[in-house]
Amino acid sequence: MVAARATSQAFPAVLVIEGVFVVVAGLKSSSERGSDKEEPSGEVLDSAFRNHGPCGRRPARLWNACTSADVLCEFAVGGSGSIDGYGLGMSVLRLDDVRAEVMERPADSGIRIIGVDGPQGSGKSTLAARIAARMGAPVIQMDDFVSWVDLVGWWPRLQAQVLDPLLSGSDAHYQVRDWENDEFGTSLSGWKTVEWSPVVVLEGLTCTRGAADRLAYRIWVQAPDEVRLRRGLERDGQTHRELWLASMITERQFFTQDATRTRADLRVDGNPGISHDPESEIVLCE
Repeated sequence: MVAARATSQAFPAVLVIEGVFVVVAGLKSSSERGSDKEEPSGEVLDSAFRNHGPCGRRPARLWNACTSADVLCEFAVGGSGSIDGYGLGMSVLRLDDVRAEVMERPADSGIRIIGVDGPQGSGKSTLAARIAARMGAPVIQMDDFVSWVDLVGWWPRLQAQVLDPLLSGSDAHYQVRDWENDEFGTSLSGWKTVEWSPVVVLEGLTCTRGAADRLAYRIWVQAPDEVRLRRGLERDGQTHRELWLASMITERQFFTQDATRTRADLRVDGNPGISHDPESEIVLCE
C-alpha cells in the first residue's frame, strides 16, 4: 500500500533489501535546512532510487524517500516477488531491470519461460516484443492457439506442443490457427518451430494461467475497457464489435476465476498517463 505523509522531522532515505535496512542518504526537514547546508540533489536521489528502488534489481521489498525531504513515500509489496502498489513517482521500471530480475529466477530444466498476459488490447504484444529483444529470446504468441469461439480451451495443445518440449530441452513444434481462411472457426493450418532457447517469451491471452505452473516470471498488462475496445476495433474493424464485447466478458470471467492478475510477478499499465521512455521503461499499475 502506498502512503505519503508530511513530516517536520529529519529522516533518512531508507532502503530495505531482503530484510536489511540500508541508509541511503540523510535528509532534513525544511525547518532544519539552512542556506549554507548542502542538500542531496534531486538527481542524486533519483539515481539512488533507480538503482535500488522499483527500478532496481530487487523491487520486492523496499521503502524509499521522494526527492522532497518533506514527504516520505512508503510502499510495501506482497511476498514471493509479487508487486502490489507503486505510486507517487515510484512507478516507472526499467526493462533492463526486469531482465535482471528474470535472470535471478531459477531455470527450470535450463530454461526460463516468461509469460506476458492480460486482456485483449492491453498492450501485451508490444511489451513482449521489447522484453524479448532485450533478452535475445523468441516469442510464442497465443494468437496461434486462440480463436473467437475458444478463448481459453486450447491449453492442452500448447502444453503438448510447446511447454512440454521446451521444458525437456527440445524445440517447440506446433500447429497454428488458420486466421486467413477460417477467422471465425477453429481450423489449424501449417506448423511453426521455435528452437529451444534459455529464455522464451509467451505472449497472449491466459498464458500465465494457473496451469502454467513452471513459468519463471509472470507479467500482467492491463488497460481500461474503453481503451482496449477502441484498439481492437481500430485493428479488426467495427464489424467485430459484438465479438469483442462478448470476448471481453469471457476473458474477465476467466481471469477472475483463475486469479491471474494476483499471481503476476509484475503488473504493468498498458495505458500509462505518466512520462516515461516506452522503448526502455514500463509504468507499473498503482
